[in-house]
Amino acid sequence: MKARLVAALLIGSLAATAAAGDQVDRRAHEDYLLHCMGCHGEQGRGLAGKVPSFPDDLGRLLTSPGGREFIQRVPGVTQSALPSDRLAAVLNWIVRNFTPAGVSERIAPFTAAEVERLRTQTLMEVARERPEL
Repeated sequence: MKARLVAALLIGSLAATAAAGDQVDRRAHEDYLLHCMGCHGEQGRGLAGKVPSFPDDLGRLLTSPGGREFIQRVPGVTQSALPSDRLAAVLNWIVRNFTPAGVSERIAPFTAAEVERLRTQTLMEVARERPEL
């Protein structure tokens, strides 16, 4: 009887955790559509020569020295109206959905504290700095 109660509590806890994760993921996707899709497109492909393609460029940027910081300092991130926790969730959603297989597992999730710290340092010469990464 006691074991069943413990099992039921554990299952309930896991279900609640999964539901909370689904809600964060759903909200991050909605925030992407509202705040990022205008430039990057629904599939994250950007605009050739103007706005980078997440599927083509993000994995390389995230795995290069300075790339993680660079991503958090671009104007679209630093000037976003989203609070830092939701912005971190959007960045994590983008990594999970638009990077090549295996990249997202190697990248530590973005945190609200990290985003909060770096979003105060807007890159003004994005196009000049991107090729250096």
